[in-house]
Amino acid sequence: MHPDMDAPLMFIPQEALSNPPPEPWIDGLNASGRIIYKNLETHMETETHPLEEQLKRLFLQEKARFFMNQSHVQAQQIIEASVQLAVEKAQEIRAQAQLHAKAKEAQLSAELFALKKQHKLELAQKGQQQKEEVEQELLMKISSKQQEKTEKLRATYEKRIGEVREELRRQLREEARQAERQTEAMLRAERENMETVNRLETE
Repeated sequence: MHPDMDAPLMFIPQEALSNPPPEPWIDGLNASGRIIYKNLETHMETETHPLEEQLKRLFLQEKARFFMNQSHVQAQQIIEASVQLAVEKAQEIRAQAQLHAKAKEAQLSAELFALKKQHKLELAQKGQQQKEEVEQELLMKISSKQQEKTEKLRATYEKRIGEVREELRRQLREEARQAERQTEAMLRAERENMETVNRLETE
């Protein structure tokens, strides 16, 4: 038992030492001032606590349960951190997409203004009817071009966001599997320790 590593489980020996031993045992001091335990029925004396073997088994069981709980907490923390990372990454991509879309919109507006100005000069030399027909055709072409660019831009960023989400999901699954493997390894180690202790007790 390590006083630092096993600090959460020190209550087990402390509680045993703070309570009187079970009947028919009593505790006292020998000539050297050391604590001894005496069996009133067999008159046997020993410095070993009568419940030491039970306390050892209880300690190992509580230690295994403690490490298993700690592993679950660590796995949950990894999952929560990965989810937060995915949310932040998605928000960053969305913000970049919005900025890019606004820049493209401003560029298209400038192109539309330039085209309108150019064609306005050309239409000034033509009749009113021809002017309306050309202007309508121009607006349709510009609208079609703007819509096409917007759709392509949206498709590109949706694809990118989907790729980032899939990568983050893959990382999340891998981290969860690693945490699960670590938990299983610790549990196997604790079981082996308990088996070793039981075997030593039997021998």
